[in-house]
Amino acid sequence: MKREKLTVKASDVRSIKMSANPPMVVVDAGYKVIHDGEIKCWVGIGWITEGKASKSDYYKIPEVVNG
Repeated sequence: MKREKLTVKASDVRSIKMSANPPMVVVDAGYKVIHDGEIKCWVGIGWITEGKASKSDYYKIPEVVNG
């Protein structure tokens, strides 16, 4: 069984959207995303960097894509 990488549009993780109605894929990942190879966590008013993403993280945490 092949696993798919998770993705989320950049427009869906902007501050206004995250405050009002965050995407379920982000909520399910513990309010974390991968952006530019780093894990970022939503802290209510913005994003903080937690560290570098490993290969396995891409199957548990959505990667931000342009859109």
